[in-house]
Amino acid sequence: MKKIFQYIMLAVVTIVMASCTSDIEETTATTGKNNVQLVVGEFPAFGDSQTRAIGTPDEGKTSWAEGDELLLEMTSKTLGTKYAAFTYNGSSWELTSGELSYKEDEVPTFPHVYYAPNYKWEAGKLVLKEGKAAGTDEYIEGKANITPNGQGITVKFSEATRNYSRLRIATMPNKPITVTIDRYTPAGSSDMKWDQNYALTSDEKGNAYLYGNFVTNSRVDVKYEGAPLASHTFYQAAENAKSYVLDATVISANSAEEIKSAIEQEVANSKTAIRLNLASDAGANEFKTIREAFKKVKDATIDLTLIGCKEIPADGLKELNALKSIFLPDVTKIGMNALSRCVYLEEICAPNVSTIDERAFAGFIMLE
Repeated sequence: MKKIFQYIMLAVVTIVMASCTSDIEETTATTGKNNVQLVVGEFPAFGDSQTRAIGTPDEGKTSWAEGDELLLEMTSKTLGTKYAAFTYNGSSWELTSGELSYKEDEVPTFPHVYYAPNYKWEAGKLVLKEGKAAGTDEYIEGKANITPNGQGITVKFSEATRNYSRLRIATMPNKPITVTIDRYTPAGSSDMKWDQNYALTSDEKGNAYLYGNFVTNSRVDVKYEGAPLASHTFYQAAENAKSYVLDATVISANSAEEIKSAIEQEVANSKTAIRLNLASDAGANEFKTIREAFKKVKDATIDLTLIGCKEIPADGLKELNALKSIFLPDVTKIGMNALSRCVYLEEICAPNVSTIDERAFAGFIMLE
C-alpha cells in the first residue's frame, strides 16, 4: 500500500529571536485514511548584520511566509527516488508539484531538502525558474527524516549551514538599482562570476539583498539611473552565514531647512560624495539653500548627486565652486545659468535631460 502525501499542515511559528532554536511545532492532518504529520523547525534567520550596520539593523526574512516552498527528494528502496515541492499558504503546507510515496513496511530516506526560492525540480535536478537569477535569494539545505511511527516527515533547518554570506544594500525605498559585482559566486552556483550585473528593486524599507561568496578583492558597485550610490571592495573574504551591509543610502530632504541641515551634517562628517533625494518639484528656494550650504566648503571637493528633482532652475547652482562632479539622474531640464561659472566642475552626468536653456554651462574652465 502506498502512502501519498498530498496535504500537510504546519503550525504557525512565532519567531522570538533571530537565531534558530531546537523548538519544533507540529500538527496533524488527515489524508485519506492516513494521519500525516509534518514537523518543521523555525526559519533560520540571518539575524543582525555583522558589519557596517546602517541605522536600524534589518534582519530580513525571519519566518516562513505565504508562498514559501520546500523542495524535497525522497528515496524508497521499492519505489525509487521521488521529487516534490510543498508551498506554504499562510496556515499549512500543500503539495504543489511532484509526489512522495513509499511502502508501509519500509523507511524512506530524504537525501535532500531545500529552501531555494529561485529554483525548481526538473528531471531530478534543481534548475533556475524562468526570470530568476542565481544569487538573488537563499539556497539553504536542511534535513528531513521519517517520524518513528512512519506517519510523517520531520523537516528542520536548525543545523543548516550556509556556505555563503548575504549583502544587504541599504538605499532608497522602492527604487530600481543596478549592481555590478566582480569576483563573486552566487548562492546555489559553483561558478565564480568576474563581471556579474543585477537589476534589483529595493523593498519598502530601502533594502535589496544578494547572496553568495565574496572573496578577497571582490568589488561591488551600486548605481541608480547611472548615478553612483556606493562602491566597496572586500579586502578579505566575507565569512559564510554572516550578513554585511553596504551603504548606498540617499538623504531625503524636501524643505529648505531639511536640505541645509542635511548638507551641513554631511560636510561636518567629512563626506565629499553627497547624495540628496529632493522633491520632484524642487525649485528656486531649495536650490538657493543648496548654494548657501556649500558656500564655505573647499573648492573642487564635492561629488553631488541630486535624485528625484526634475529641473535645475535658472541660476540654481551657479558659481558653486565646491562642485567637482554632479549627477542628475532624474533631471529633464537645466535652466538658464543653472550651472554657470562652476569653474571647478569636471563632470556632469544627466542622462534624461531633454531641455537646456541658454548659458546653462557658461564659464567652465575644468569641464572637458
